[in-house]
Amino acid sequence: MKPEDADSPAKQLYFACMMAYIDPANLIRHQHALLERLEELMSALQSPEAKSACVRFADNVGVGQFYQALAECRWLIRYEDNALAGIPTTVEIEDTNCR
Repeated sequence: MKPEDADSPAKQLYFACMMAYIDPANLIRHQHALLERLEELMSALQSPEAKSACVRFADNVGVGQFYQALAECRWLIRYEDNALAGIPTTVEIEDTNCR
C-alpha cells in the first residue's frame, strides 16, 4: 500500500501498521501513528464486532505481532467498505485468515 492509497481510517491504520512491520528502525514513530489512527477508528465505530477487531488488532500490535495485526486490519477495511457502500454491517464478514 502506498501512502496515497490510505484514504480511509481503516486503510490509514493498515498503512501505519505496515510501516511498523517493515521499518522497525522507526518503530516508536510508527507506534504513535498507530495509536492515533486506532483512536480515530474506535471513536467512529459502533459495531461490537468491529470494536472487537480493533481490540484484537491492538493486542497483536502490543506484542509486536504486526503481521497478525494486518490481518485484523484487512477485516476492518472490508467492514468499512461495506458500511460505506450501505451493505448491512451486522452480517459477519467472511475471512478465515483473520479469525
